[in-house]
Amino acid sequence: MGCGTIDDINKNITQNKNSETQNFYIDKSFPPSNISIFGKENLEKINSDKKISFCKYYKRLIKDYKQNHIKWKRASDIFKNEKYVLFSNEISPKNIIQGSIGNCYFLTIVSGLTKFPSLIYQLFNCLNVTENCFYELYLNINNKISKVHLDDYFPYNTRKNRPIFCKPYKNEIWLMLLEKAWAKIKGSYYNMDNGSPIDVLKSLLLSSNLKEDISYGFYSLNNDNNNNKIWNIMMDKMNNNDNSFMICLSKGNLRHKKKLNNLNYSIVEKHFYNIIKVFEEEGKKLILIRNPWGFNLKNKNYNKNKKDLNFIIDDSEEYLEEKKDDLSFLEEGEFIIDFNYFCYLFEEIQIYEIKKFSFNIIYNLNKANSGINIIYLRINNKKFKEIKIKIKIIYEEEIDYVEKQFINLDLLIIRKDNMEIYKKTNYKIYLNKLEIELLLPIEPNLSFDYYFCFLFSCNFSIKHNFDININFQSENYLDVINYKQYYDNKNSLKIIKREFPDSQFDFTRLKYKENIFD
Repeated sequence: MGCGTIDDINKNITQNKNSETQNFYIDKSFPPSNISIFGKENLEKINSDKKISFCKYYKRLIKDYKQNHIKWKRASDIFKNEKYVLFSNEISPKNIIQGSIGNCYFLTIVSGLTKFPSLIYQLFNCLNVTENCFYELYLNINNKISKVHLDDYFPYNTRKNRPIFCKPYKNEIWLMLLEKAWAKIKGSYYNMDNGSPIDVLKSLLLSSNLKEDISYGFYSLNNDNNNNKIWNIMMDKMNNNDNSFMICLSKGNLRHKKKLNNLNYSIVEKHFYNIIKVFEEEGKKLILIRNPWGFNLKNKNYNKNKKDLNFIIDDSEEYLEEKKDDLSFLEEGEFIIDFNYFCYLFEEIQIYEIKKFSFNIIYNLNKANSGINIIYLRINNKKFKEIKIKIKIIYEEEIDYVEKQFINLDLLIIRKDNMEIYKKTNYKIYLNKLEIELLLPIEPNLSFDYYFCFLFSCNFSIKHNFDININFQSENYLDVINYKQYYDNKNSLKIIKREFPDSQFDFTRLKYKENIFD
């Protein structure tokens, strides 16, 4: 089923959300049905047994569909009695496990971004499992941050007893939701098959100026001289640039090459992999690679005393035997390959560099709340010079405003080590201006964590809903540990005191509209 534009999706979903707040949420614009898997037109052809071109993943899936093995299950049913979470304590490439769809282009970019967890966190309205199964995610669509609303139903294969598409790592569901959001804006899961990695990166980075914020280079592996230059570029980026990550694309027709050369390898054709590490050892140029499948095909040369999922490819049997006991650090899906073999099996390397980091929080201010945002931001001051914060008001609909109406913002920056106020300031955001920009210089040679506490209130009665977009910008990675949003006026002061129990600051002195903390 075509889902229409993001605006159409959100218009439908707002009605659904309001009508089902007391029940478990069901997304009627991307329903838990086979239409959302195959698309309406494809499903009609499947049901009428018309000839249709499907990738190999879908041929097996269609057979399961006709044998009634496809169901939709909520997260609670998938995990049954086991407790599940949105995020666990760690985000890393091992969280990425591809399912029965050719979306390696999508998952390798997500895997690359796990190097910067904050860039993943900012895609979610909250970081915890919700009680009503309603989730709000943010994607950059046509250079505009757009909301994508989801329920927690996922396609499930009862024959294999697992989700059809990306698999949960342990008890996490964030990747399943992110993949579902991508499927929704594409119109169906089937429409995710094949795509451009750069389009994914542009969508997942909630940047207002992508051309300035990211750079990328594509390098073809076509001759020895060129390949040596590429190796030097890879070494430089991997060892001297913390803001970059790499992916690579395997060649096609590898089965034919294998027969001609009698090589022992198990590389998937025309498949994107992540490059985790580039290094030299004992005169050998080596690359640590990860398959987004989360496992690899067995390799004849190496599966002794080690998980079958981890293997090494090299032109030296002796080297394999010497190193097999030193590879316990490999995660599932990872393997090491000699650069010479790599150039034979892979056709392209893509290197992405984030030049400016941006972290966004979308805060909804409405009749039911004023608001407090508490952001726990880890900063390495040895690298930082300043942080730019843009705060923008976004109306869901056009409104009439009075010139002197404004949103009051108190910003507190509190050092976590001693809970002292590092900076305190007040701003008024007038509705006819809608946007302010703050530059916060950071003292050099200091290194500690901060709480950023944003307290919003209004000098007028709120009649319309609108979003406040808080955008942090820096040339260095902003390590956001956690952020929390509070809406309850009556308990706001108690919440702040609970979050900052050691602070001596008198929060009652903040100038708010009357009785906001009563």
